[in-house]
Amino acid sequence: MLAGLGSLLISLLGMAAIALCNPDYLSSPWKNQYPDAIDYLTLAEGIATKGQFSRTADGRPDFLRTPLYPIILAACGAHRHPLILYLLQCGMLAASVAMVARTTRTWLGYPSALLATVLLWMEYRLHVMCFQAMSEIASLFFLISGLSVLNWPSFPIKPGLTLTKSLVAGALLGASVMIRPAILYLPLVFTGVAIVYHRFQSNTRSRTALVPFVSFPIAYLVLPTIWTLRNWVLFGIPMLTPVSAHNLVYFSGAGAWQFKYGVERFEAQDMIVKQFSIPPYTTAQNPYSQNRLSIREIEDSIRSKRLRILFAHPLSLVASSSIGIVKASMDHSLDSLGHLLNITWKNVGASELIRLRRTAWQRLLANEWPFLVGLVLYALQSVTLWVAVAVGVFKAFRNRKRPSGFVGLGLLLAYGYFIVVLFGIDATFRSTIVVLPALYLLAGYAISKSDLSNERPIRGSIV
Repeated sequence: MLAGLGSLLISLLGMAAIALCNPDYLSSPWKNQYPDAIDYLTLAEGIATKGQFSRTADGRPDFLRTPLYPIILAACGAHRHPLILYLLQCGMLAASVAMVARTTRTWLGYPSALLATVLLWMEYRLHVMCFQAMSEIASLFFLISGLSVLNWPSFPIKPGLTLTKSLVAGALLGASVMIRPAILYLPLVFTGVAIVYHRFQSNTRSRTALVPFVSFPIAYLVLPTIWTLRNWVLFGIPMLTPVSAHNLVYFSGAGAWQFKYGVERFEAQDMIVKQFSIPPYTTAQNPYSQNRLSIREIEDSIRSKRLRILFAHPLSLVASSSIGIVKASMDHSLDSLGHLLNITWKNVGASELIRLRRTAWQRLLANEWPFLVGLVLYALQSVTLWVAVAVGVFKAFRNRKRPSGFVGLGLLLAYGYFIVVLFGIDATFRSTIVVLPALYLLAGYAISKSDLSNERPIRGSIV
């Protein structure tokens, strides 16, 4: 319990700081700076007051967002009084930290779990997200819950998954997708690897042994399938959400254009819109803002040209995607912290700091003390995490046993960074949510004398 309780205490201290510095923020969720948050709150208000899933005043049905997070907001009354939501998200983060610590303790031992826990406690960017009407914390909670039930990272290689566990895990991961569709294909990837391995490599090849691996994706697909059918009926598009197609064009694709032509994202998007005759990003996100094109016409135009746009400049795409991964990994999110505390972050270019320019360092030190404390925490946490991850990767490559846990760990890392690539050169910390469980487990592996081949019994666990 200690890992989760420690995280909860830190989050509550953060809430106390917000109450002291910016009490008005806790009384009105509409002060959030992110357009996504405004969308979620608008949808929640429509659900709570009119029973409609809509972002428009006249109640036209929404196609962009998945429904579960707005339903949670409506149930909490977050569109009017967000305090319950913020407390709920603090609890979800605490539970997520506890589950990561438990998994690390189970596989790698107490010291590794302690390292992962302390690094998660220091990850103030996650605590900041608890006080925003954004879907990342809830999605992360259901993702880690599903992985824990699956006995990840041994899944999909290690046998022993029961029918009940497969159904529960599938339902939890399905809920994560219905909150934020980042892991849409991850359960199917896990299932494919599990079936192939247990059919052709495992000593047990009976059809009965494969039942849990079939029931898992069925349980996972229930909620996404229902929502996809709803979209097919209403809009003529059998798709869960258009977000992935939008990201390929307006973020990942635009990132390549940004790199090649040295322009900002909005300029790159305008160039793509003009050259390929597709709707602007604002129209794709808010199709009811115009009356010329239907939602289906907008989405058909984007989907038919997305691969041509994405691979128009392949070398620039590789470069921009690589830069995006680095930027997302190094994103300090101090502007979000400042928004919560009602103070302004004075941004300083990293290149100027690296060149040791005196004026740049003076501007940095001119920021208010909460930012300086945040920077120190960020630096300590980031350096420790990435050194540990690097050591963990080195140990993994030197481990000739290739234990079963490496497969589950590697799949989550690969899929998580694929999601980061979809956000292009301007990816942020929020883009890395899927990969976090794997990163902290890998960091714990750096100091473990064990490997990922056998579970260790939990005694005196810190969770």
